[in-house]
Amino acid sequence: MDKAKTYKVIMAILLVVLFLIIVAYIHGRINHLVTVISGLIMIGAFALVSHYNSAIKANEERESEKVERAFKKIKVQRTREGTTFEVATALILAISLIIGVTTHRFELDDSFLRYYVCCFIGAIAFLILAYHPFLGFGPDRSSVRVTNAEMFKLMIRSSRVYAVLSALMALIFSINTFENHLVMAILICLLIAMFATDFLFRFLYKKNK
Repeated sequence: MDKAKTYKVIMAILLVVLFLIIVAYIHGRINHLVTVISGLIMIGAFALVSHYNSAIKANEERESEKVERAFKKIKVQRTREGTTFEVATALILAISLIIGVTTHRFELDDSFLRYYVCCFIGAIAFLILAYHPFLGFGPDRSSVRVTNAEMFKLMIRSSRVYAVLSALMALIFSINTFENHLVMAILICLLIAMFATDFLFRFLYKKNK
């Protein structure tokens, strides 16, 4: 049992004991003096356990900060996986650009052009963030520190997956024919995939922390 679970168990036991004291007092099993003394002891026990737990959390936080600082110094190297994602993203963006230009889908006042540009820039930004993962805002980065190699890999991989999804969104906006039921279905599937991907990486972060 880890320290967090131990703390919860101890607090639960203290609450049960406090409840039994109150019940015993109500039924006249113990007098006022015993109740007051018992209550003071319980309050002291609550304070002591809480203080001990806070000290443990502060120590763990310092250790996790130290580990995360070490990961921040690591330079992300190009790998076969990274190259695969980068080539896939580049191909999708190139196809989307060709479609948009050759079919004259984009007009200067067309809202689809704005959406396309956002997705295009987003895809490139995610590829860059894969090499600078701590500059990004991946799933649960606000509440979970990177304390092991698996979490570090997840940060990098999540950026690359989001890059491909953003490129696919750009491709859909370059087609710009939402009257087509197939295109709409693909767009909906992409949106669902984005939410599912976000949920998956949040789960994996917590699982590997």
